[in-house]
Amino acid sequence: MSKVKERAWVQLHTLISSATNAKARRNAKAAGMSLSRFVAALIESGEVVTAIDDLRPELRELNAWSGRLNSNINMLARHANKYRQDARSDLILIRLNELREDLRLITKKANSLQPKRGKPRND
Repeated sequence: MSKVKERAWVQLHTLISSATNAKARRNAKAAGMSLSRFVAALIESGEVVTAIDDLRPELRELNAWSGRLNSNINMLARHANKYRQDARSDLILIRLNELREDLRLITKKANSLQPKRGKPRND
């Protein structure tokens, strides 16, 4: 049985946008590092956010609620722009306040899904 010697260095290929490439090169230059060294430092010491499969349904639900809120705000804006002087501003304000409360609840739910720094998320 022969032992395979592990190579000290390997080449990493990745596909990123031109803008991301330019930003990475600028950041590496500002840090006084080569791009390779900069990427290695990010991998070694950077914080990585991983998606947790059991959260996907909750995240989809939050995304759907965000879309509904966006739709409602757009409808209110269209109504206000279309009817201008005849628009019932009191009713629009009431609905905007309801939407603000919905947004507060969505934000609270989203924040509860995030792990706190230094504390692992309890599944």
